[in-house]
Formats: sequence, C-alpha cells, structure tokens
Amino acid sequence: MPTAAREPVRGLDEPYGSDALRGADGRSVAGSVHGLGGRPGAAGALGQAGPVTPLSRANVRERAQISPDLAVSSVVFALADRDGESRRGTGAGGSGGGGSGGGADDDRTGGPGAPAPEAGEAPALELLLPLVRRVREPFRGCWALPGGPLRMYQSLEEVAVQHLREATGLEPGSVEQLHTFGGLDRSPGLRVVSVVYWAVLPLAATAAALDRTEEAENVAWFPAGALPDLAFDHAEIIAYALRRLRSSVSWGRLARDVLGTRFTLAQLREAGECVAGRRLDPGNFQRQAKADPQIVPTEEFLTGGRHRPPRLYTTTA
Repeated sequence: MPTAAREPVRGLDEPYGSDALRGADGRSVAGSVHGLGGRPGAAGALGQAGPVTPLSRANVRERAQISPDLAVSSVVFALADRDGESRRGTGAGGSGGGGSGGGADDDRTGGPGAPAPEAGEAPALELLLPLVRRVREPFRGCWALPGGPLRMYQSLEEVAVQHLREATGLEPGSVEQLHTFGGLDRSPGLRVVSVVYWAVLPLAATAAALDRTEEAENVAWFPAGALPDLAFDHAEIIAYALRRLRSSVSWGRLARDVLGTRFTLAQLREAGECVAGRRLDPGNFQRQAKADPQIVPTEEFLTGGRHRPPRLYTTTA
C-alpha cells in the first residue's frame, strides 16, 4: 500500500480519515479492523491485514477491538511584552563590574531606575502559546495544539519536537513529558490517546519565535488567559499545563529556563508575575527567591540606571 500523501499541519488528535484506518506509521491499512489490536486477519500474521472491513461498516464488536490511535503534542509557553515584543534578560553585555558596597538586592520590576508598578497593576509581561487552526473535520476552523501521530521508528520526544517544528518553526532546547490524556470521548470516531509534552521558551528567544510564526498560515500565538474556541479537549490540556507551571516550577527553574545566565530579582519577579497572572508581594517573593538553593548571588551588578545598581544572580543548574 503506498504511503499517504503529505497533508497540511494538523492539530493534535486528528483522525486519519473518516473511512480508512491508518497504522502508527501513517500508512493506510485499507480500513481493516483486523490485525490492529483485534482479532487476526486471514493471514494470521502480525502486521498483515485480513479481510477488509471499512470503519463505516464495522459492527460494534469490531470497533471495540480496534486499538486506539496514539498522538503526541506540545504545549509551549513564551513570555513577551504586552505589545508583542520580547523583553530580553541581562546577558553578559548588560552587567558591570562588581563594585564594593554599591549594589543592592533591588526588586524594581521595570528594569534599572524604573518605578515599581502600583498595587493591582497587570504584569508587564504576558504568557503566550502557539496554536494551529484545523483545516479539516472534525472541528474544522477551530484552534488546536501543535501535534500529530506517533511514527513507528521515532521516540515520543522526537515526534513532539518534530510536529512542533513543522507547525511553528520552534525547536526548544528540551521538552518534558507533561501528562497522558486518554479519555474515552476525546475525539469523534476512533479513540485517541495523547502524550503531551511541554516547554518554556527562553525570554531571549521569544521575539524570534513570534516573528517566525507571524506569516505562517493557520498558526498564531494567543494569550494563555484569552484562548479561542479549541478542538477536542485541548482547553483541558492547556489548563492542566498552566496548573503545573504555576504550582511545580521553582524560582530557580523559572530563572534558568526563561532568564538565562544573569538576571536580577526584579526580572525574576516580573517573570513570576507573568506566569502567575497577578502581582506578587515583593517582600515574600524576595524571601522565597533567596531561599531557593538554585539561585546564587554573583559579585556583578546591573549598570546603566539612575539608581543604585541591583545585584545580578545566576542559577546552579
């Protein structure tokens, strides 16, 4: 059976056709319900299809014997200014020498010399994620997470990165398995089990990521707090990812993944407020950040502001 023609980028969990089943390698098996986790075909050998029974004519017993499809997708978060531009962290070029006595563990949130936001003011950064518009049924026209089927000779992580790259041009340095979603009614037609990966883009890479997808067809970035109508159970998946991000990511990990090798506590608090979606109490934040063993003060200070330069920190990981 010839390999199926390449199709447009799909959102996660898209079945491979309404009346033809396809194996994990994406090749059609002529809609047979035999040899796919059910009773063997006439040949009786693994991987050999027996008598063809199109899905539309399969009875209840035959449908019950079909193995679920396995899909892989990615949830990628990025922090960006509310005007859509990425704010870069302080790289090596943004730090001055470590003077004596002039530094302070400053917690101003707008950069050196900027006044602190008023209480209740929205964080300066916004949490975004990329979505793909579906071009076929079911849920045609709705938005979905980047993803697709698991190929026969690829690892789960390889497939997650591949589909993310094909859909958005993104290729994070690392992705982490988030959760497996396998509800019985996740997708119309065949049952689909989805392994979901997630990643957080470094702040310095966000602007380039937004630029790469700006002209892409059927791909767009959305604020995590203002999502469009989503296909399947992708709203549930994103909500789960947000809960994990907000509850299990330490200050040290957030600094390492987002801010880079050098950062101020003010910049870390700003990133934390973006993730939390609310203002953080400066005093409580400083105590928690300084108590995190992964956050280490350096002898460098951020220079160029009108006020006392804040100390730069790094992470142990």
